[in-house]
Amino acid sequence: MSYIRRLSTHILVAASLMSATPFGELFMREIKDLVILPRKLSLLVCLCARLGFRPAPDRNVGDHPIVTAGTLSYSLALSMNMRLSGKLFFVLLLVAVAIVVFFSQTSLPDFMKTSHSKIARSSDDQMDSVVTSQIDKRALFKVSTKEQTHASMKTQADDGLTSEETEIEKAVDAEWQSVVQTRNTTMNPTTIQPISAAITGKAILNGVLGNLGDAYGGVSSGSRCDNIGLRKYRKHKEKPKCVAHMAQAKYCKLAHEAYKTHKKPLTCADRIDKSFCVFRDSWRESKETRVALDCDVSPCGGNPVYVLNIDPIYGILEPVDKWYEFSSAAELQDFLPDYVIKTSMTGSSFCFLRCKSKLTSNRIIKQILLYPPVMPRLNRTKSQLLNFNVIVLDSVSRAHFYRLLPKSVDVMRSLAKEETVAMLDFELLQNTSPSTLSDIKAFMSGEKTYAKSYNTDTLYGQLKKKGYFTLVQEDSCWYDKHGCLLIDYSQRNSTPSTWSEFAQWYDAFTDQVGALHIDDLGLMPSACEVYQQYGTTNQIDKPRRVCFGGKVYADYYFDYARKVFDAQRDSGGITPVFAYTRLGTGNEVTGSRIKQIDTSLARFLQDMATKSSTLTMILSTHGPKNTKYALHTMEGRSEIYDSLLYMIVPENAAEILGRERMEALVTNQKRLVTTMELHYAIVSTLTHVGAVKEGVFRVIPDRTCADISIKSFAICKCEGWEKHFTDNHESFAWLAERALGKINNVVQKKFMKTHRAGGYGQCQRLVGHSFEKIHRRKEKNHYIVTMDLVVVPDFQIFEVQIKYPLRFRVHRNAVGITGLRRVSTFNHYAQCVDTSVPTDMCVCNSRRKTKKRKHPWDWLVVDTRQQIMAIINRSRMFGVKTNVEDLHASCLMLLSRKHGARIVVFELANACDDRKYEVRMIGKSKGVSVTSRDLPFSLTLKPLTVHFLFSVYHVKRPYGFFLKTSYSAYIRSSE
Repeated sequence: MSYIRRLSTHILVAASLMSATPFGELFMREIKDLVILPRKLSLLVCLCARLGFRPAPDRNVGDHPIVTAGTLSYSLALSMNMRLSGKLFFVLLLVAVAIVVFFSQTSLPDFMKTSHSKIARSSDDQMDSVVTSQIDKRALFKVSTKEQTHASMKTQADDGLTSEETEIEKAVDAEWQSVVQTRNTTMNPTTIQPISAAITGKAILNGVLGNLGDAYGGVSSGSRCDNIGLRKYRKHKEKPKCVAHMAQAKYCKLAHEAYKTHKKPLTCADRIDKSFCVFRDSWRESKETRVALDCDVSPCGGNPVYVLNIDPIYGILEPVDKWYEFSSAAELQDFLPDYVIKTSMTGSSFCFLRCKSKLTSNRIIKQILLYPPVMPRLNRTKSQLLNFNVIVLDSVSRAHFYRLLPKSVDVMRSLAKEETVAMLDFELLQNTSPSTLSDIKAFMSGEKTYAKSYNTDTLYGQLKKKGYFTLVQEDSCWYDKHGCLLIDYSQRNSTPSTWSEFAQWYDAFTDQVGALHIDDLGLMPSACEVYQQYGTTNQIDKPRRVCFGGKVYADYYFDYARKVFDAQRDSGGITPVFAYTRLGTGNEVTGSRIKQIDTSLARFLQDMATKSSTLTMILSTHGPKNTKYALHTMEGRSEIYDSLLYMIVPENAAEILGRERMEALVTNQKRLVTTMELHYAIVSTLTHVGAVKEGVFRVIPDRTCADISIKSFAICKCEGWEKHFTDNHESFAWLAERALGKINNVVQKKFMKTHRAGGYGQCQRLVGHSFEKIHRRKEKNHYIVTMDLVVVPDFQIFEVQIKYPLRFRVHRNAVGITGLRRVSTFNHYAQCVDTSVPTDMCVCNSRRKTKKRKHPWDWLVVDTRQQIMAIINRSRMFGVKTNVEDLHASCLMLLSRKHGARIVVFELANACDDRKYEVRMIGKSKGVSVTSRDLPFSLTLKPLTVHFLFSVYHVKRPYGFFLKTSYSAYIRSSE
């Protein structure tokens, strides 16, 4: 056999091997009987081919033309039963390749489909049958063909067999086992069934983590922008479409000053580390399981100890006459086992213990006693399903996490150096809106809609079908007006106030929870009682610290989540667990309260890295949005949409996921991700849903925010997505006037729906102070401009979004307000707003204490001509004086303002209370201009009203706009 024939044969072998077909395994087994080639060259050819080719993930590896060519040529050679010359064999190879390539572009003839189906694998059953058939064929081949056709070559090959040849066979065997393992994982993600030994999780981690950058060392300083990340920055080999935005150093410094990162977190007073009682058992098989515990009430100093709980009828703390009193630890220890069973039957996972301190008589010691979780064992074999532990931190951006949680960051950087766990940091989790609802809804349901429901049952229903134990706990009071994850928002802005209302609401709440496939609510029922001690039903904005019994309240949630996974381990790992914990510690105006959880979170993350079959996700749905930094800086506003996502994947979890999914996770750390991809990833481990529905477990395409669904106000995390402009940039004054004019028009219109008098009622006509944080992007044939309007009184902030065309047309430009959002706090205006006006659009005299100013605001309620004229005279919008032109009888007045030479703004006022006007407006520019409203138009002016008309922007010279008004006055009779 010539050298060219031997080389061609080896190329065919390599092609078969790299495509992972049973043919390749068979052919490599027999290679020593067919050809004589230096073994080192053979290994080199195979390895080079293997490294240089990967089949497309969406096609059968056996369908590749090269593989089919190898099959055809090899089969033809065997069928001829003859020794071919090098030239003839090479011609045969070229013919086979040409045939396959031709038919791969069209459709294969039936005879080829039949032949090819023996090699292709489309399911686990097919693969098993193919493997079996290949083994049988191999045995038969050795008996017949090998002995008859290649006897002399076999003898020569056997004589030349070396240790290097044996190593090649071992390498091929290992490669084949890897292929089978990967294939099994792809076809049936929930079960790993290798032909023999599976690839270990440690081997997978070593393979996928080797290309990542070095982990940061030392203690996190949290003082620089470039210190954000778990690993040192590596430049991209190719420029991706989306690179994470990095703040400038001056903004990093400003953020550290604003959030007082140098100060220690506020601690809880009167902390007692010793628990009154400790359970001997870590888990229960059912709620009826009796548990044992040990109690020590010495901190009470002989004072009675009380046991109390949440009332199962009303959902709030039981009245005092239902509390149980005990005078000794022995009595308490004997009572609690039966009490745990009783209260567990009504859904409790804890109880409250309290007593007077032995040190100070007026001090009450309070504790929450966490029960051992119930972990039913429906099966008797260890689960092969992945455990999930999801932690959601409300109002914490990725930058804020690195800035204020140094202990947790240090733990994660330490884990990033470990070989037995993957510590992943996803830089580009894009928040799609400034609220929690839309992103958690996408996580729970995989839907893009913005309906006022989380659709929690979508995910949890699928989990329960697979036998998961499900935990949902969040630190929200179930009857708070802001709602919670488990109920819809139909009861928003109201709370129960009577015993009957509490009973009715709680009954509805428990019914809804019962339909959501949730086994355990954890600490959630305790939230109402904890916040009640601060005189509130939530922790939004206040108090500065949230404690219970001298312990940070969030610590209880970490403790219970840890208990659940310990219970899963100690019960034999039979029941898979899905745990969801959401904490709102960061949702407050200072932005620094989140420091409280740093120590406990760091310890929790360290513990979860040891839970071998558990994938832990730490994520947020938005960054701080009520802080001064978020309100007054562009970087702070951007951080609202800078969500964080970390994953901890221990080696057993990596083994369950498989190499392909782990490689995807590593790659997706630098890809734009949404919470919807997390939903798809979780569901894909429960049932095979196809390539496009594996979320972050499949490599996400290189994309930008144009490729995902986000709300219009959302700021994209990709660098360069929008262009930024300086505050009060004159070119955008006409748009700022347009937006503020709409707000004032809407408030006036809403008020006058229910009042005959003109004006704005208790709400004030807003005066523009400045327009800031201007950023613009292109969207098809339009510009989208977003900016903040700072208005007086009270320097309130409205975020507005305006859409206008790239190319202007005369008088037809469709300039529209596409978004309007109040970003400054406004709840305190609810006490003075008129009933017909939305609170989020009103600024009224709430009599709240404010800073004394040089020129205090004169709160006006318009009911006379003098008051409407006072409003007109103080309408100095964005620092520009208003010119007043009397059109009729000192009643109909045209107001105009000029911002430089290019921009002019028009308003119209009726300063009289005895007439109305019907007005028609026609206008024309000297040169090329754009108007914020199509001309001509007509409107009605009721008594004592002011109307914003439109603004004009001159594109090029000559400047100047001619406005013509025609009107009819309708004077009310004095009779």
